[in-house]
Amino acid sequence: MCLKKRDTLSKQPKISTITHEEEEEMQHDISKLQDKVKKILLSQRVTKNKFKEMMNVNMDGLKLKNTSIWKVLRMVLNKIWKV
Repeated sequence: MCLKKRDTLSKQPKISTITHEEEEEMQHDISKLQDKVKKILLSQRVTKNKFKEMMNVNMDGLKLKNTSIWKVLRMVLNKIWKV
């Protein structure tokens, strides 16, 4: 169904108004979301650092530094499945 020009021109846009309390609540919600994002980013950094440490650890006498991720995953999975 196609709208005619006169139909679209006759409709006035709705003006959004919020109260001071609503604005404060929105700012509070935004602040909480920003805090959550910071925590997630920090958690990702910690996880990345732990993974880097794992890559540099000796496992069964093999140095994992500069080893491809697929080899590392294969070794880890083999360790898990053998247990």
